[in-house]
Amino acid sequence: MNWLSSISFYVPVLQGLSTDREQIERQVFSGNAAAAERIYRLSQEVIDVQHTVSSMTAVLRVGRPSSSPRR
Repeated sequence: MNWLSSISFYVPVLQGLSTDREQIERQVFSGNAAAAERIYRLSQEVIDVQHTVSSMTAVLRVGRPSSSPRR
């Protein structure tokens, strides 16, 4: 799997998080008590994605060719 396909794999994940966020906003502003649990669960998902993306970023930096000119 190349880096581009690895990154594009997360597009649906990010879209899903965005959808969840919008639904939670509606729950909060409608006074729905279940919103607190959804916020907690979504926060955990976001943390998981952040950890994965930061790990991938480190790997991509190592695999990237140096931008310094060769002598």
